[in-house]
Amino acid sequence: MHCKACDQASATYNAKKTHRAVFTREYRRLWYNVDAQGSPHTYRFTKKAVIYDHIKTPVYWATERSKADNQILDAAQQPETPKANWAAANTYAGWLNLRGWYQKTGSGTSFQLHSQQLWVASGAKPTVYAQFYSDKAQAQNHPDTKGVQP
Repeated sequence: MHCKACDQASATYNAKKTHRAVFTREYRRLWYNVDAQGSPHTYRFTKKAVIYDHIKTPVYWATERSKADNQILDAAQQPETPKANWAAANTYAGWLNLRGWYQKTGSGTSFQLHSQQLWVASGAKPTVYAQFYSDKAQAQNHPDTKGVQP
């Protein structure tokens, strides 16, 4: 599943050079999950932020990094600035991937939509480690399946 909307948003940004929405309308809702231990979790996406279990992280496209940001990233530094709490988004192979704003290594967290499911994955070849549902009852009826390979 290719993220055509993500590609279009990226092209729009490159033309305008303004901060634009990262998450399309399909993402922007409350998603529910019950983990293997029975604990509930939620993701909520706004146009420009992700909220996991009530912790909000501003999200910008990786292409929005400034020259100074890229120099910090290239030097593998982790400065104590508000940007250190931001996430950088990019797309690959149909996945929307988030990494730390100054994160040089590691795969980050990847997301992909499948009808009424949100797949959450990690790894260079994404392995799904959590499935979130748009319906709370559905999440309670389908506790997490680990290690699903899309």
